[in-house]
Amino acid sequence: MSLRLRSLHRWLAITVGLQWLAWIGGGIYFAWSDLDWIHGDHLIRRPSTSLREISPAVVAGVLEYLRRRETVTAWRDVAFVEILGEAVIRVHYRTPAGRRTALFSAADGHPLPPLDRERAVAVARAAFTADAPVVEVTYLREVPADHEYRGRPLPAWAVTFARPGRPTVYVAAEEGVVSAVRHDGWRVFDFLWMLHTLDFHGRDDIDNPLLRALSLAALGVVASGYLLYARRRKAVLQR
Repeated sequence: MSLRLRSLHRWLAITVGLQWLAWIGGGIYFAWSDLDWIHGDHLIRRPSTSLREISPAVVAGVLEYLRRRETVTAWRDVAFVEILGEAVIRVHYRTPAGRRTALFSAADGHPLPPLDRERAVAVARAAFTADAPVVEVTYLREVPADHEYRGRPLPAWAVTFARPGRPTVYVAAEEGVVSAVRHDGWRVFDFLWMLHTLDFHGRDDIDNPLLRALSLAALGVVASGYLLYARRRKAVLQR
């Protein structure tokens, strides 16, 4: 019985040993990391928004304009944002085709197009806290489930700057503002979080079978180890 228990303990430990290292290493990185730094807050300045010169009549006209052009099933929110010094009304709403976003000038209510490459780079430069050249600009229409920009508004411009950590500022084309910042510290965090949850796609599925199986195996290692210790101690005391 003891030999079988030792063999079970050994093979369970071999099975989950590397995963234990990943869990512990990831936990240390998480515990010693400043989440504001991970999120890239030090790389971005957030613009202030002034509402003093925005007329309620302009907002009403914007909503009426959308009602005439589309079948609006629900209003999600109306926000005031600043894009390159211009006050802009941003409307989130739903149609039978899905969620939509539209931008309008806060001065007179005329519709604004999504950001093109030039304006997106200008938004990223204005928000970026460091003086660094742009090394790459990519237009994203869709991203895979494990992409670092997953779960964020699309389409978007990815503007990468020449700085240590390879920071990338993502500017949502239809939102007109910075929607995410990613750098190597965040990417390490994301990789370790993937190993933590064992969700190699969306990262946040903690109900996946692999995580459940290895969790039970880890419990088996601990339980069998304590049982072996108890049996050995009992044998020593009986001598």
